[in-house]
Amino acid sequence: MSVLSIAFILTFITIMLMAFFSHTKDKAKELSSQAEQQSTLNDLERELRAKHTRQEKTLEEISLYPEDSKSGEPAWLFLDSTVSGSILVEMAWMTTDASGHLVENWHGLPKIDDFEELTVLAAKVKGVVMFGVAEQRAAIAAEMRKANRDDIANSWLQTKTIDICRGKEKLENLLGRLYLEDENAPVGGLDNAEARTLIIYRCFLKMYHRDANSDSVS
Repeated sequence: MSVLSIAFILTFITIMLMAFFSHTKDKAKELSSQAEQQSTLNDLERELRAKHTRQEKTLEEISLYPEDSKSGEPAWLFLDSTVSGSILVEMAWMTTDASGHLVENWHGLPKIDDFEELTVLAAKVKGVVMFGVAEQRAAIAAEMRKANRDDIANSWLQTKTIDICRGKEKLENLLGRLYLEDENAPVGGLDNAEARTLIIYRCFLKMYHRDANSDSVS
């Protein structure tokens, strides 16, 4: 075999080996990149599972009524209602002392005696806390007037109210933003006034906890 033939063969082998090692190196980089991506995906999955667990635990905790008040002195009244068409079909309220402990609560289809009690309570507390004050206050006053009780309707409309609604934000978005690390977190169980009243209470405490013992929450 001539020297030229040997040189050609050696050159060919060298080129093939370089190509092989280059391919192997690229493949190793690709596998390493895939492993890093999979590791990142696994980390994200674990983080999402942990977040979901925290959200479920938080929802369980805040869906419970607070401890009973020792003083029994109402400081805040939290209220929500359900209107179907133009008819008030459900209402719920709860009063708490200045520390946020439960004084009393009520839920059901309101009758005139319930409206009277609501008006008396509203006059005693620092403020009536609702989500979407204008609509709810008007709907409740309308029901009072249907019962020919303009006196309590007028008194009700003069009570001090606090609206925790901000712009077009929904109650579940506010709850998610304040408690669940995500304003778009899926929240169920808010299809009745009692559940919404509890959430209004929790959101109020979160928003105004430093001023809960004062007359001002602004």
